[in-house]
Amino acid sequence: MLLTTALGEALLFDIAAADVVVAAVPDTPVFRTLAETWRRRPLVRRVSVRIALVARDGAVTGLGP
Repeated sequence: MLLTTALGEALLFDIAAADVVVAAVPDTPVFRTLAETWRRRPLVRRVSVRIALVARDGAVTGLGP
């Protein structure tokens, strides 16, 4: 699954404490539902990975806290 891969890749980067880590996937109904659910998962919250949804027109949602 694309979101699982994006989250796994995001966890492998060597980052600084001030960095923002984002896993981006297409803004579709399926990914929107997954993103809303997975953003609440304890481990996703603990590692502070943001899940962004990118629409065809380039609009990005999900980067807020």
